[in-house]
Amino acid sequence: MKELYGRVRAGLLAAAAGSFALGSFATVWAFDAAGLPGLARERTFDLLYRAFPRACTSCRVVVVDIDRKTLEALGAWPIPRTEIARLIERIAAAGAQAVALDIFFGGPDRRSSQTLADEISHLAGGEKYAPAIRQLPDSDSAFAAVLARTPTVLGALAAASPAPFNVNLIRVDGVVEAHEVTMTDGFASPYEPLANAALAIGIQSLFGEDGGRVRRVPLLLLGNGILAPNLALETARTAAGAAMITVAPNAARLSFGDRSADIAEGGQMRIHWSAPSRWPLRTVSALDILEGTVDSSRFFGATIVIGSSVPEAGSLRPTAASPLTPSLQIEAEAIEQLLTGGAPVRPTSAPSMEIAATLGIGIVTICLAAWLGPLPTVAGIVALIALWLGFCLRAFFAGSLVDPIGPAAAALLAGQVAAGVSFARTVRLKALISQRFAQYLAPEVVNEIVARPDRLRRSGEMRQVTALFTDVEDFTAMTDRVPPKVLIALLDRYFDGLCRVALPYGGMIDGIAGDALHILFNVPLERADHVDAALECALAIHRFAEAFRLAADARAAGFGRTRIGVESGPAIVGDVGGSRRLNYTAHGSAINRTARLEAANMEFGSAICVGPGAAAAARRTPLRALGSLTLRGFVDPVTVYTPEQLAVSSPNPEPPQSSVDPTA
Repeated sequence: MKELYGRVRAGLLAAAAGSFALGSFATVWAFDAAGLPGLARERTFDLLYRAFPRACTSCRVVVVDIDRKTLEALGAWPIPRTEIARLIERIAAAGAQAVALDIFFGGPDRRSSQTLADEISHLAGGEKYAPAIRQLPDSDSAFAAVLARTPTVLGALAAASPAPFNVNLIRVDGVVEAHEVTMTDGFASPYEPLANAALAIGIQSLFGEDGGRVRRVPLLLLGNGILAPNLALETARTAAGAAMITVAPNAARLSFGDRSADIAEGGQMRIHWSAPSRWPLRTVSALDILEGTVDSSRFFGATIVIGSSVPEAGSLRPTAASPLTPSLQIEAEAIEQLLTGGAPVRPTSAPSMEIAATLGIGIVTICLAAWLGPLPTVAGIVALIALWLGFCLRAFFAGSLVDPIGPAAAALLAGQVAAGVSFARTVRLKALISQRFAQYLAPEVVNEIVARPDRLRRSGEMRQVTALFTDVEDFTAMTDRVPPKVLIALLDRYFDGLCRVALPYGGMIDGIAGDALHILFNVPLERADHVDAALECALAIHRFAEAFRLAADARAAGFGRTRIGVESGPAIVGDVGGSRRLNYTAHGSAINRTARLEAANMEFGSAICVGPGAAAAARRTPLRALGSLTLRGFVDPVTVYTPEQLAVSSPNPEPPQSSVDPTA
């Protein structure tokens, strides 16, 4: 009952510690005051995008890149607008559904005749040449003419600007809330002649998150009272042949033609990136189109995104797919998702679901760590985390983003804290066991028991045991003449010395009874040379005891000789006692003979009497027979031996000098 109470108490303590850690973690993760949980969650989603890229076999989106090869042929960035106009004409003539320009044309072409005439007119004498120059063909006018007869979508910027801005009509069924759109200070419109000529205008600005990383594109932007679509959405609407975009705020969706998309997280759409290795397959160099080396059938019925991937164009952005992703590839990804559907969405119920999972998984983990062993705990934690990750993956493939890392981290943290408290208790108990056992066993034996408790058999078993018993001669008489405090002090030093001498030989202190010390060998752990170890221990005890009784205070008290008996034989060993007290000891005839052999020293005048069982098994210690006698309680006579180095003819030999300090 006491052991059960201790285990329950320890489990409750570990559970309390784990619960505190779990509650703290869940609070920090839910409120996300520092932004770290949100960052960790988004980085995890990025890993999922890379591990499971979006597949798109039916997409007809072509990227036209004004790449390094094109610039080397046509000049530095930006290339002449006449070349861009020629590029658009060829693409449109091939039957493209829509052409998006991921290039901001904020002012007139610096190479146009009108721009050149304006610059010359400000120079001395330049007024007379300006009119003639204005009569030359103008690149902006030619560009605007091409835009007017092709399905093009120009890009505008989200920026503070008082200039008017016109976009196609967006129908709103209800009231758009602030959290359903991306708020901006206003919009910077393209160059007015070009904006008036283009079929549509979309906002090409992209907003980065941590480290400028682009994870989403804004579908709807609100600035200066104007609700505007982004470039990808307006291009997808044009490609779908829809007249307008319809927004249903209550349903959190927008639609264009027969297509629709979810409005979520600030009016933005997350991008589930396709594999970057696929991007070159949908990309065509602008120079190849201008030179006519590309099969024009690639553009029939396709949606085209024109832009540049060169660094000087300023369009490289970090994304989950690549640290340097051209913005035209980002727009292409967004257009593909809008045309085919399946953009990933983080459900509004996700936070509450994650907190519930965090608490549920954490509580189960705490219970496992507090009341079960390490292996069941680890197996349980792994199983719980695997189940949660499987659920998150299934949701991911269905287009829903659920945080896989929060509940998993909570399970690990709560389990580690609870297990840590349990482990600390285990360490403390092991230290206590080591401290207590060190009084009875050699340090090596204690370490072996702590390291491998399975070797410690506590139930009854038959084992070959060597016993060593000591007794102080004339002890009863000494108790009558020595004051109690003096006697107890002497005995404390005497037994402390005996134990320190005996333990290095691997013996277990079985008990102290009055002036007698009982030592057992080959228990609790087995060793092959237990008989020789016991004989060597007996000689060491003899040397110590003789030196001890020659000390001044012991001699004054009349401290007697120490008699020692050693015998080996089969004995029953195990825990003996009732429910309140147990004692690990040995029982058998060999144990009884050892006690009789210790007393037999009085008959032979010897210090150590060794029985026939121990004598037969001794290998390292030479023995000499002292004689035969019948031990009290036994029928047959036995031969008694003593170590050869102690064999003498006189009953009270002068004790040899010992190197052991009896007063230590």
